[in-house]
Amino acid sequence: MNWLPIFRELSQLPPLVYKMVTADVAPLKEKKISFGEHARQYMLAYEPQEGTEEKELLIYFIHGGGWRVGRPERRRLLAELFSGMGYRVVMPTYRVIPRYKFYDLLEDAQLGLEACMKLPEAKGKRILLMGESAGGNLAALLLYNRDILKQIGLSQDQFAGFISMVGVLDMEGMPDNFYMRSYNGPRKGDIFQHSNPSNYLQEDEKVPVLIVHGTRDGLVPLPSALNFAQKLEKTSTASVDLHIVEDGSHMSVAGDWLFRENAVRKKLISWIQGL
Repeated sequence: MNWLPIFRELSQLPPLVYKMVTADVAPLKEKKISFGEHARQYMLAYEPQEGTEEKELLIYFIHGGGWRVGRPERRRLLAELFSGMGYRVVMPTYRVIPRYKFYDLLEDAQLGLEACMKLPEAKGKRILLMGESAGGNLAALLLYNRDILKQIGLSQDQFAGFISMVGVLDMEGMPDNFYMRSYNGPRKGDIFQHSNPSNYLQEDEKVPVLIVHGTRDGLVPLPSALNFAQKLEKTSTASVDLHIVEDGSHMSVAGDWLFRENAVRKKLISWIQGL
């Protein structure tokens, strides 16, 4: 296995986290809501900023971090951007591996979405589901595993769209290493199959999808996104917009748009406004 791309990505992580932690964020109306007893079973909810016209969509964003680290507090820039456009934003967190396993993380994503939809502010709104890296994997599982939606009283009709930011969408496109097996086990095992969003795609998928990925992603290889997009296009009528960032790394594609106006940010905003 070529470890150089992984080391290259990891070297970009500390400065990115530092920028997220120290970013100057405008005052936001933030509410912390627990949906379980564990310290990581909570979500942050943000109101549209004053002076903006509230939009009909609610953005539900699941952060990344390799299923091991990360918190929504580090994505306040995302909440600032979209709440400044008039959107309500909800960002959950979840228990992490290795202490907890795949089904625990998926349960937290499910519990968070269920709690979100019970908020009075969510009544009558459609959901824009958005996930980054590992969070893209969990978000896709929420949308495409219809048994989960049924359990929490939702249907795909309530989703206006799905955005994957460098998300893990097709497990067959991921490397087979210890890092991945600690999340979903051996490739022939049940957990691996259950953790693969691509396995849940059906012929009647209609939710519009935007997939943003870089050609030099050293953590989630581009084929993970390409395989998923190709299968979705072949098996359904869902609109699939694949935005490939040339020479984009995992960290740059996931993080740069939070701090500055660039092509990824413009794409996200225009796509969301077009829903």
